[in-house]
Amino acid sequence: MKKITSAGGQMSTEFIAMRLSGLRKYRKLTQAELASKIGCAEGTIGHYEQGTKLPSMNNFVKY
Repeated sequence: MKKITSAGGQMSTEFIAMRLSGLRKYRKLTQAELASKIGCAEGTIGHYEQGTKLPSMNNFVKY
């Protein structure tokens, strides 16, 4: 499991993936709808939610 370091400490990619997925589902959005809202490909959202990629800070803030 990867860890990213921020000023406040470390977060795992697993935590970020679960949080993004949970928030998307809470807002009743499909991956395609979320991708459209933030201007990226649907597959990119899948990678974020699987923890295989981390969103850029710009995309992270858009969530």
